[in-house]
Formats: sequence, C-alpha cells, structure tokens
Amino acid sequence: MGDPYKYKFGGKEYQDEFDVNVYDFGARNYDAALGRWMNLDPLAEERSWVSPYNFVQNNPIMRVDPTGALDAPIYDTDGAFLGTDDQGLQGKGIVMDAENFTQGMSHDDAMSHSLGAGGLNSKEAGSKLVNHYDGLKDRPDYDGFVTIAEGINWAKSHPNADFNDPSNSLYLDASKLDFGKMDMNELTLTEFKNVNLLNSVNMSKWSSIHTTYALGNTAIKLINSHSKQVQLKGDIYDWDYHNYDPKSGKIPSSKRDRLILLERLRTGINDSHGFPLKIYGTGKLN
Repeated sequence: MGDPYKYKFGGKEYQDEFDVNVYDFGARNYDAALGRWMNLDPLAEERSWVSPYNFVQNNPIMRVDPTGALDAPIYDTDGAFLGTDDQGLQGKGIVMDAENFTQGMSHDDAMSHSLGAGGLNSKEAGSKLVNHYDGLKDRPDYDGFVTIAEGINWAKSHPNADFNDPSNSLYLDASKLDFGKMDMNELTLTEFKNVNLLNSVNMSKWSSIHTTYALGNTAIKLINSHSKQVQLKGDIYDWDYHNYDPKSGKIPSSKRDRLILLERLRTGINDSHGFPLKIYGTGKLN
C-alpha cells in the first residue's frame, strides 16, 4: 500500500512526525483538533487585541487564513486577486463575489460581503490565492508607500501593463503620503479638484518628493476641514507629456514636461511603462 494522502484540512499537508499531529500552513502549524496554532502569528504585533495563537481572529465563518499569517488582500471565489479594502495589502483575508468589490471600500463593507474560506469554489482556487499571497511581501507597495526608484523598477518590470489586471497596479496608503506645502484652501468639501503637487512639494523632505513624483497632477477632495483629512482618486503612474510634442526637438515649455523629458533620458522610461495607482484610506495635509 502506498503512503496515505497527506493534504487534508484546508488542503494543507498533514504532519504526523510529531507528538502532536498538525497541519503545515506555511507561517505556522495548526492543530485542527484543538482549533489552535502551535506557533506565534508572525504578524501578532499588528493585532495586539487578540491572542497571537488565535485562528482567523476567532471568526472562521467570515475570515480566511490561507498561510497562518492572516495577512491577505481581497480575492474572488476563483482565487483571483481583486485589490484592497481601506486597509491595504496587509488587511484581513477576505473572499467575496467580484461584483461586490470596490477598490478602497471600507473594511466593514468588505466584511459584510465576505464568504469566508468556504467561498472558494475549488482547491485550485485556494492554491491560486495562496500563490499570489506568497508574493505580496516582495511587492514595493506592501507597506503602502512607493519610492521613486521602486516605481521606476516596477514600471520597467511591467512593460505594456494590462490596466485591467489588478496585480499590475501599485497600492498606496493615503495616510502615508506627504502633500508638502499644499494649502487646505486649494480644496473643496463638495468635489474632487485636480491639483498639481509640483506647486506644493517640500524639497527638504523625501516623503514629499516621492509622493509628488508618484501622483504629479492628481484629484483630491477635502473631507474634513478641522482635521485636514483628504481623499484621493486612483491615478496613473506614467511619464506622459501633457503639452509637448517630442518630435519637435524643442525643449518643453512647462515645468512638468521638462521634468518628464529629463526622467525619460535618465531612466530609459517611455510610453510603454505606465501602470495604475490605486489609493486606499484617507490622507492628511501637513
């Protein structure tokens, strides 16, 4: 008789070499008989309100934990990556029907549509989800902030990116963006206003320089005048000219187009290297 099939609970490998039989989830080993992990959650410090030995924050009906780290974004029932709620790539693991997903939706709204682990329609869907998850930690936007060099490297590694594929986007946490010297009076509470961050960049702070480089001319709305909180629309990270024809051979007249020309020459970036930026959460003016 051959070896017994070991991939059982959750599609994870059954480990029977120990005194206590457990399932290998990757980040931790799980004892299904007790409903407990045998190791500390490697992300426990981010969830101080629950035990570091908890499973899916004690809510197995509404949450999924494919690796034992409970640190996945939002996926559809086929295991395909959809994007993030307002907590970003390090938010809670949620599986939902694609038609209920909106990029940057509130976490509470996302949870109201959660199908739990049972929402995945096959073992293949589970494997697809986990394979995507395993690469999240290597993404430049894993922490919600992208430097100039990271954005350029991403662009070069994703030429002619399919804008309809959420995996090609970078996801920015609005709370980590630095809007430099922008005046609150430039914005309104009623609608998004297109603002050129080049006019307010603080050249003494790298966070402001990186933010300005990523967003450039972007749509911002004031949502609380007392706390100076702002909301942003998604954007495009590209090196496209607005008012310049490169075939003319002339030096661009606008500050933005001159900077674009210099960056193209410096980095080797061209029209094929654009990709979407998805922004979640809310930001705050300085």
